[in-house]
Amino acid sequence: MVGIADPEIDAAALPWAAIEARLLEVPLLIVHAAVRMPRMERSLAAHPAGTGAVTQADIAARSVIAEAIRHVRAISPPELPVSGEVADGTPAAVLLRMAAQARMIVLGSRRLGGWGSFLLGSNGRAAR
Repeated sequence: MVGIADPEIDAAALPWAAIEARLLEVPLLIVHAAVRMPRMERSLAAHPAGTGAVTQADIAARSVIAEAIRHVRAISPPELPVSGEVADGTPAAVLLRMAAQARMIVLGSRRLGGWGSFLLGSNGRAAR
């Protein structure tokens, strides 16, 4: 499983996750966490399920996953199963919840360089 926020920022994590998935002979799941705001939830509650109530945030999150899948498929052998999921929750909560089913977790880097590269971001700290 690879957790991403933005395929451009997490560009190094995607190929690394694809290589590791291939070596472990497991499918690659690309996950993007999205937090729904209470106001948005009230707005969506006014629409019965299945009526197509989709927010701009939903569209953006799906776009992040689609772009990441395209990137991985472009650099990976076709036999590597790749899927994506937009998961509801904060990145740290989603990573912890999904880690139970994952053989590995790959996260992007803040690319701080030098001494800053020793620092973990909040999601890395939560997943360790």
